[in-house]
Amino acid sequence: MTRPAHVEGTASNARTPDSQSSSESNEDKDEEFTRAKRRDAAGIHVKSGEQEGYCASVLGQEVPELLGQVMEQSKEVSPNAWVDQEGFVVSVHGTKLKITAAHFPAEYLSSVNSKVMPMSQVLWVRRTAPLDLRDVDDKVEALRWMIGLVAYMYSGEAEIGLLQKILS
Repeated sequence: MTRPAHVEGTASNARTPDSQSSSESNEDKDEEFTRAKRRDAAGIHVKSGEQEGYCASVLGQEVPELLGQVMEQSKEVSPNAWVDQEGFVVSVHGTKLKITAAHFPAEYLSSVNSKVMPMSQVLWVRRTAPLDLRDVDDKVEALRWMIGLVAYMYSGEAEIGLLQKILS
């Protein structure tokens, strides 16, 4: 049996374009579902155990997520003016975990929402190195990062709109 090009739906109703009738056994459906599309970030497949390199298109997906977060967060704090905000994305690709963070100054948010963005605007994005969750030391390090992130958010120092309202 060949691997399907695309599978839609959930385990209970997964179907490929060449699916048979509903008389297929549940075992066939489960096997079909587990063979659903590969999860390759930005179309790049990294084999298990291989080092994942820098990928501009993955960062290009994360930065808009961060920007969307902070724009909504800013509205939570000040509906009529932009305020400095921070955004965080925790991503898992295969067994690798990364945390991406950025601080967005109010003037950057204002510029993004204007007709012209000055060339002088710079956004600093920070990322952890990929941590392999199969490696004990990396798993401990990932847990430290996650606990640190939650502790930072809970401290009241994080510039995250809703948290600023709740914790101030």
